[in-house]
Amino acid sequence: MADESNSQVVDTLLTLGREKAFAEIGQMLSGLGEGVLYSLVEEDLGTLVAGDVSLSPVFQLTNLIFKGGCALVEKGATQAGEGILGTATSACVSQICEDDPRDERDSGKKWSTISDKLLEVLPQLSSRSIIDVAFRILAELKACGSIPSALHSFLPMLLDTLGTIGPVEIVTKGEGFGASTAAAGDSTTTITRTGLALKSYWVESACSYRWDPKSSVAVCALLREIVLSERLIEVVAYRMLRQLKLAELNELPAMVYQLLLFARNGFKREIIGGILSFFDAVENDSSKDDGDAAQSQKRWRELGDIEGTVMLHIIYNIKQDFELGDALIAHAKEQGDVALAAAGGAPSTFSFACLLALARIHRFEDAVISFLRTTIVKSIHDAMALASTGWIRPLLPPIRLSAQQQLLSAVVARSSYGWDQVTQSLIQLCLSVMDLTGSSAAARRSAYSAQACAEARRISTQALRLAFGGHDFVRAEV
Repeated sequence: MADESNSQVVDTLLTLGREKAFAEIGQMLSGLGEGVLYSLVEEDLGTLVAGDVSLSPVFQLTNLIFKGGCALVEKGATQAGEGILGTATSACVSQICEDDPRDERDSGKKWSTISDKLLEVLPQLSSRSIIDVAFRILAELKACGSIPSALHSFLPMLLDTLGTIGPVEIVTKGEGFGASTAAAGDSTTTITRTGLALKSYWVESACSYRWDPKSSVAVCALLREIVLSERLIEVVAYRMLRQLKLAELNELPAMVYQLLLFARNGFKREIIGGILSFFDAVENDSSKDDGDAAQSQKRWRELGDIEGTVMLHIIYNIKQDFELGDALIAHAKEQGDVALAAAGGAPSTFSFACLLALARIHRFEDAVISFLRTTIVKSIHDAMALASTGWIRPLLPPIRLSAQQQLLSAVVARSSYGWDQVTQSLIQLCLSVMDLTGSSAAARRSAYSAQACAEARRISTQALRLAFGGHDFVRAEV
């Protein structure tokens, strides 16, 4: 009987729709129960969820329900209109969330009409509907680790609208929405929260959940589109950095790009430092991984290509925001002594390569070359001084004299696959080191020993020789 009754309602609505009698549709819908209205939308959208998109007209009934609700709001029946729009919106969002996640590529296309309609009616939704829909999407993220692509354009605007809502009374169980621990258990309690507090709770909860590694980039892009307070920017930034460790290898460049875009909101040094530290750790782990030579070479080539793409993303974003470049240099200088000690006297390979790539930007060229030149010569000088002072050697971290040579050789070797953008700056650095240490008079004027200057010249010459043999354009540069 219920199905027959719904069928009669649908026929009447479609007849009124053909007459464009949207006000009458709204009046009719206002007399239906919330459950009936929800089921009408659910049945209409069920065709698309089932994958049968050949039926026509698709979404016609749902569209009429939205138009009927909007007509009531425009005529002044705000409460009834908002109720219809809220119920229809909740049903649409639930159906999108229940769609087959394996069909994610086509999901956005299938639901594009409904997604556009959700954006259209968002300003007319009641505060209660906005809250319900926002937390329905949050529940989907908690359950599946992702958010349907059809909601990607809707969610940021929904949360920004949520942040503008005034105080609202919410019935909650346990510690939801920040309720006190005294309310824990099965008992319910009524609390008052502003929309801004609910938005903060939403973002913090989203950052505490597990994200599907395959959906990492999409979730990061969504959070980047939301207007956040400084505290929430910090929360999201560190969550995105943690996700780097869980993302798939081929997703890392896109993840880094989202992080760099997010850095425009603030915490630039922390974000760029986190990116460098992550890839330095990946390099260290890869160097410890024992295996046959062919597999090792393949692994390094794949990693080199990914790191090369990441460097391009870093430099591109620095060109758009010079403060990001300042943050990279500041991080390198701040971490310099720690990095040298950890790496036996040489900067980490990836961080070193990023600084070389940064030197290709004229604004940072002198600062980066000067810093790297000083780092190389100083570490050689310290290694020689430590080697000749036996009593203090056990008290200090070991510094390998060969570390700088291995670093420059590694960069030259990696420039053949993925790191080609650092070669020009590497040549410039080697020539700069040779200019600084190239004469006995210069060595006497510097703070470093003649032996250290001679060793710096030697490893720079060797790096130039390797680059000379591997790259034709280096010959003209030299």
